Amino acid sequence: MAISSSGEFKFMRIDLSLIPQDLTGQIVGTEHYPTAIGTFSDIWKGVYIFQHRELTVAVKTIRRHRDDQPVNTKSLHDQVGRWKTLSHKNVLPVYGTLNIGLLPSLVCPWVDGGSLTHYIDLHSNLSHEQRHEILLQICDGLCYLHAKEIVHGELNGGSVLMDTKGNAYLADFGLLPIVLELRTALSLSTAIGSSVRWAAPELFEVSESTNGPPLQLSLQSDIYSFGSIMLQVGHRAIWRVAQLILAQVLSGDIPYHTIKGDNQVLYVIAKAIKPDRPQTPNVTDEYWEFIQRCWSSRRENKRPSATDVSTFLVATSTQIGSTFQNYDYAHSTALENPTQDDVWNLVDIRREFPSDLTGYVRREDEHPVASGSYGDVYRATFRVRRRSLDVAVKAIRTYSVDDGDCAQKKKRFRREIRVWLTLHHINVLPLFGTTMGFGRFPAMVSPWLENGPLTTYLERRTDTLTTVERLVLVGDVAMGLQYLHSKSVVHGDLSGSNVLICANGRACIADFGRSTLLTALESTTATTSPAGGTLRWTAPELLYLNIEVSGDEEIMPRVLPTPPSDIYSFGAIMLQVLTGKIPYHYYPRDERVLFALSQGEIPKRPARTLVTDKEWSFIQWCWTPADARPSDEDIVEFTQNELA
Repeated sequence: MAISSSGEFKFMRIDLSLIPQDLTGQIVGTEHYPTAIGTFSDIWKGVYIFQHRELTVAVKTIRRHRDDQPVNTKSLHDQVGRWKTLSHKNVLPVYGTLNIGLLPSLVCPWVDGGSLTHYIDLHSNLSHEQRHEILLQICDGLCYLHAKEIVHGELNGGSVLMDTKGNAYLADFGLLPIVLELRTALSLSTAIGSSVRWAAPELFEVSESTNGPPLQLSLQSDIYSFGSIMLQVGHRAIWRVAQLILAQVLSGDIPYHTIKGDNQVLYVIAKAIKPDRPQTPNVTDEYWEFIQRCWSSRRENKRPSATDVSTFLVATSTQIGSTFQNYDYAHSTALENPTQDDVWNLVDIRREFPSDLTGYVRREDEHPVASGSYGDVYRATFRVRRRSLDVAVKAIRTYSVDDGDCAQKKKRFRREIRVWLTLHHINVLPLFGTTMGFGRFPAMVSPWLENGPLTTYLERRTDTLTTVERLVLVGDVAMGLQYLHSKSVVHGDLSGSNVLICANGRACIADFGRSTLLTALESTTATTSPAGGTLRWTAPELLYLNIEVSGDEEIMPRVLPTPPSDIYSFGAIMLQVLTGKIPYHYYPRDERVLFALSQGEIPKRPARTLVTDKEWSFIQWCWTPADARPSDEDIVEFTQNELA
């Protein structure tokens, strides 16, 4: 995209009223894969012909499942109409919408410098003056939005875009409430994803007496996030993920940079633990005091307004000798107001087909039927012996990044897949092979089990399943887990969503080995922590719940799942099957579950008519410290004795 002589993109000169709001059929894609991926959306690069000129655009598609309930998209279209009236040099314009999927996609100008986080990563030698100017521009755009009574709602290092001249543009403003409305299955922590590091603590506050919706996003929650950005724009290169704003700009580190998992970050936020002061000359005493004001609690009512932030930055700019020749203060708006089904036979398929099934698998729909924390599941047909079998194809969600290591990653991926292809057990979902055509990397092909995941199966059969049928399901999971561990395979993500039910009502374990697989594809995949849906089954040791956060610490090493952590999850599965309800079902919000885990609170004792004293004691044994939990043999023996 061309840059004008003044350093601003030419898109700033376009009269948005001349661009129709509905751009369906007028955008041509330029990439096979998204250029960026988030928790609930993907960014695609495209071209729009406007008045005989080619404009490079970004198309933001909100991910939605084929089987989701229909929703009213009127609020999104109304907001886009409002956003098209905005005009500010530090606010990214919105051109319109594009109907190419189940939900409208947003069309905006393409900004060639990438996100603020990426920009600072590439330009770690930015001077204090340059960092200060970036903050002024972000603040200027935020003041403009607040003057229009628009709450950004998700201000972080990923929602601020940079051009190659160092100009900043606020993007994704006002979008989070719409996403939460369109994707009602998302909790706030899931929708925010890695942006939780910038989010104001009050958004996650949970009353002991209620599990109602989180507090509304506000102008003050934006100020908290700005304080985090101010910290990051700083003295050394930062990680590739987006975090808090004011702190980010000055220190060069993302907030809570010593903590990898977003669940752990959410925990320390709930404990009112703030990031430590970074040891860098960029963060002066005056800056640090102001950042702490931005981070003050909502109840203290001490956070500055956007105009106060602008006044502070303008005043401190003279103290650091900044000229800011490109910044027009006179006109700045910032200073204004199983048994296996007979339909398939694993031995026959593996004997007669290679592990690469490309060409034999055809998807039924372009939209996934389900999405997990790192991939999408499609329903497809697999042609074998003149018969068409229904299969599930799980595609790892990737984006277009050229790190020069794609071939090596595919090689590591296939090496992991070869291990899975050797597994053969009645309670472990078999892998037929892999197929291309569902993304950048091979997608995994497995049988389609019509009864679906355990959680939805129990919801449908809650009043009809007998005690014996429930114990059979528990025994199936126990035997499947014992088999995996005997093959040195740790599941790592066992929950009610990745135990699948066959047509005959028997259980198969799926999605095992996730951690190993994602490690093989590191930097090319979108991953989230267990907040993406498995938190309620996750062993506490995988969440770093008992940690002290210090800015002087090294980055915390990643804790890998172990057989004992799988046993903890098995205890949660056992509770779910016997009661028909997910763990902590009385806490609808994940934030409350995480708080309970941080306090050492286990799920409440269910009625004795559902879970006997003996069964409850065994479940509690699964939740003891890792070195005291039962073995694989113990869980199999217990379930067999219960059935006997």
